[in-house]
Amino acid sequence: MPEPKARDPNLASLSPEGGHSRRIRRALHHVVPSHFHNPAGLALRVLRSGNRDALAALFQAGLRLGLAPFDMAIARLVASDADAAEAPSRPVLFVTGPPRSGTTLLHQLLIRALPVAYITNLASLLPRSAASGAFPLTGGIANQRVRLESYYGRTRSLSGPSDGLEFWDRWMGTDRRAIPSSIPESATEDMRRFFARLERQSGRPVLAKNNNLLGSAHLVAAILPTARFVCLRRDPLYLAQSLLKARRDIQGSTKIGYGLDHSASGGAYPDDPIEDVRSQIRFYDGLQEQQMQRLGTDRFAVVSYEELCADPASIVRKIARNVFGFHDIPVELTPLQPRQRQTLDRGTFERLAEQHTINSPESADEQPKSP
Repeated sequence: MPEPKARDPNLASLSPEGGHSRRIRRALHHVVPSHFHNPAGLALRVLRSGNRDALAALFQAGLRLGLAPFDMAIARLVASDADAAEAPSRPVLFVTGPPRSGTTLLHQLLIRALPVAYITNLASLLPRSAASGAFPLTGGIANQRVRLESYYGRTRSLSGPSDGLEFWDRWMGTDRRAIPSSIPESATEDMRRFFARLERQSGRPVLAKNNNLLGSAHLVAAILPTARFVCLRRDPLYLAQSLLKARRDIQGSTKIGYGLDHSASGGAYPDDPIEDVRSQIRFYDGLQEQQMQRLGTDRFAVVSYEELCADPASIVRKIARNVFGFHDIPVELTPLQPRQRQTLDRGTFERLAEQHTINSPESADEQPKSP
């Protein structure tokens, strides 16, 4: 697979929109991410869904907008420069993988079972002041209260885990569909300071989740020497189905991508969503192989979603021991039912099933590796 074309994070905010519209979208990015095709339509779909996590995400977005002036003012007035840009001394584990592959589930299971620090929804409400040190990053952390529920990675409680994308935007650029070619030096210092502060304030090793690190784990690994990554892999048939459903639910159309932009790899099919999502999965498989080659399996391990559901205690125990050095899991973890049923119309699902093996020939026979 050819190397994916990376984008300069400094150009990430450019788009075909006019200058005025682009400035408005950029200003509201922390509330309404610019990669959402139709934010108003998304809000209506969320309201109609009645899903509590979805409704909470909508409420939190509005609250973040209302708090933005306070957040900016506090960040300017109270921020301390006393923290040295030192990297964390303990392991930092990042959960990554294709969207809809089970990354949120693994993130939540690890938080519930292990004494780790994580980014909360509360911290994400005040991203500027939290990143600058004016607001405690540990506010709201409550591991065993974390529920195994979400709406496309969004959780309802302020103590619930957040992907912290508002923080990642500061380091990787605001185009969340792009893979950055590099991270500016000022952002690398900010990233080191952020994770070191979270480790120090909590007295725990740090766990975080970001699906987009599938394309940029090597950049983060160079900044954080103790960083480790665990990547989820899912049956391609049900991953394809779930990605199509996400396109419909989030973007309002199966023709609009959800996740990292794979068009630069030369395999996009904008007029055929089924072929396009197959190409997207091949793209993700290629990114996974590249990261394994760059970092080695000791720093970038792969876990099967199906195996995680069948025996979550075993997977969590391996990660706890091999990454963090923990030998006891205080929470009982029972097997889970994987989401492996038809949710799309029969014709679409049968067409997906015609080519069940979407993986590239090089990786089709490879078994996922556990940490």
